[in-house]
Amino acid sequence: MVYIEIGSCYFNTVYTEHVDTNSEYKVYVVEPIKEYIDRYKTSILPEHVDRFVFINKAVLENNYEDERINIYHPSLDFHSKSNDRDYDGMATIKPDSNGVSSWGTGAYTTTLVDVIRVDELMNSITENEIYLLKIDTEGYDYNILKDIDFGAKKILNIIIEHKHCVLDDILAILIKNNYSIEKIDNENVYCKLKI
Repeated sequence: MVYIEIGSCYFNTVYTEHVDTNSEYKVYVVEPIKEYIDRYKTSILPEHVDRFVFINKAVLENNYEDERINIYHPSLDFHSKSNDRDYDGMATIKPDSNGVSSWGTGAYTTTLVDVIRVDELMNSITENEIYLLKIDTEGYDYNILKDIDFGAKKILNIIIEHKHCVLDDILAILIKNNYSIEKIDNENVYCKLKI
């Protein structure tokens, strides 16, 4: 089984109810902030390290032309003073979509990171069937979802964060591409491909 998590400061898909860790699986972790990837690597069971592919880039639309982009994320000082787990690993290219820009001076920092376009990412994945695609990019989720070529890969399950996007826009794409909506909570939409 193949799992992809786009926006993954700590991979909370593997080692949860979504993955049978006793089965053979492969995980593509796409995260633009290198420090988050480094932290993530420490949480992997040693016998499972070879199942992970780390892509240290920001995922952007297919028509994005630059090779790098600024990512906004909590400064270390702000992060250490906050007890809110939501800030743990938060990063976005759209600071106005989730309130990052309202944190105030010194609360966030920017990091220039490399870019991979949605089509490049999907083409780099050699497997044709993806068991789970999870998108959690703090406001850029819809932009990624709309550029996926659903005919190129069979994606069985999708979890996508909606709290910084227009929910109806996300649902329209999922329904158009033959997904049944299984659950919607305060943050995510959970859907399954109708087979």
